Amino acid sequence: MPPDLPERLRSLGRLLAGEPEAEDLAALRDLVERDLLPRLATGGGFLIAGIVGPNNAGKSTLFNTLAGAPLSEARPEGGATRRLLGAAHPETLAALRASSWPAFRLVETEPDEDGEDGPPALRVLAAPGLAPGLLLVDTPDFDSIHQKHPRQAAALLTVADLVIVVVTRHTYRNAEVVAFLRRWLACGRPWILLYNEAPDAATAARHAADLAADLGAPPRAVFASPHRLEVQAGGPLLLEKAAGEGPAELGAALADPAARARLKKEALEAGLRRLAEEAGRAAARRRRTLRAVRETRESAAARARSLARAVAEAAWPLGLFLEAFREVLEARGHPVQRLWRRSLRRARLGLTRLLRRRPPEDPASALQEPAVRALEASWAGVWEDLVRDLGPEGRLRLRDGLPPGLREALDRDLAPGRSREAAARARAALQEHRPDRGAFQKACRNLVEAALEERGRSWDLQALADLVSLAPLAAAA
Repeated sequence: MPPDLPERLRSLGRLLAGEPEAEDLAALRDLVERDLLPRLATGGGFLIAGIVGPNNAGKSTLFNTLAGAPLSEARPEGGATRRLLGAAHPETLAALRASSWPAFRLVETEPDEDGEDGPPALRVLAAPGLAPGLLLVDTPDFDSIHQKHPRQAAALLTVADLVIVVVTRHTYRNAEVVAFLRRWLACGRPWILLYNEAPDAATAARHAADLAADLGAPPRAVFASPHRLEVQAGGPLLLEKAAGEGPAELGAALADPAARARLKKEALEAGLRRLAEEAGRAAARRRRTLRAVRETRESAAARARSLARAVAEAAWPLGLFLEAFREVLEARGHPVQRLWRRSLRRARLGLTRLLRRRPPEDPASALQEPAVRALEASWAGVWEDLVRDLGPEGRLRLRDGLPPGLREALDRDLAPGRSREAAARARAALQEHRPDRGAFQKACRNLVEAALEERGRSWDLQALADLVSLAPLAAAA
């Protein structure tokens, strides 16, 4: 294990916790904080083995057998274990209590119901018969785990290095049992199967193969325990190796330091693989979210551009463009033409002012007022298209991939009655903008110059300009 792996994971957890929109990263953050960091909290000093299985399968009996003492109550009818119960060698128990192990809060007596804050409680008893470096955990039946103690079960599920599954011939193909075990083994950690009350080792191996096929993951080893009346009276289980690798005794496999180190390494590698898979899924979700946000913005921007085009086309100041057109032609014409056209235009303007007596025109208003009128005329249609595309009942399903916060903001902005507000803001922004008439005329002149250069001649336009200059003078006179 890289020595800086714990610190890297802590940094990743802090990074994920600071995400403003972290719903799609919740599983990734949960895996870092509840699985990998607790697993590394003690530097990998002990192996955590959880015993799971259906009611009355013999979990507590196996727990007592491995611990070498009747620590967990076991009844023939089952159901005696109500909460998670741990057992560890006194040295391991002392190390646990001295460590900052975030997965559980170690307690001396059976805990009351856990609250929602902080790690769940776990009672761990001293078991001198267990090998140092092993924490063995007995669990209630899976119905009790799911219904009454889900936080304890989730905590054990995430930090267990090894899962010891206990089944009988009545439960090994039960659909609920298979579904429960799939959840516990989904992360790919190693597991061992104990087939209790087995007729013989061959039957146990055959049924274990059927269960492994249902789960999609083979056990590391299969042990069989025959049915014995002494077990009902509190006696230990007799564990016979039926299939798989490792020592012939389950206790010996858990006591071997090298075997424990291999199991811990495999469990950590399984957690890191799961982290990589979750990171890949989170990245794919984030890419889809970003793509939906980008496409939503592009759709809204397309509506804004269509509105801008409608406003620009309706408010196009033809008079200013024609004036720029005349200026370009005059600059290109003969000096005599320029002189007499300028004289004609001054005469026309003088006669017009004399007869109409209009106040001087505001240069900015000539560009601004038509744009405001065009905005008011085009707003309703563009707003309807925007709501039809991106509203709650929109025809474009882009919004389905948006983060919840952005969907809510979009719904607020496109709610009924907001069109008038938005139109007022757009009108105010347009009225606050004071167009630069000189810059507009310069742009018009550049446009005309470019068009004439592409055309290659202007003599016919010069002749037409002469007629255009004479006609307004005659009309004014």
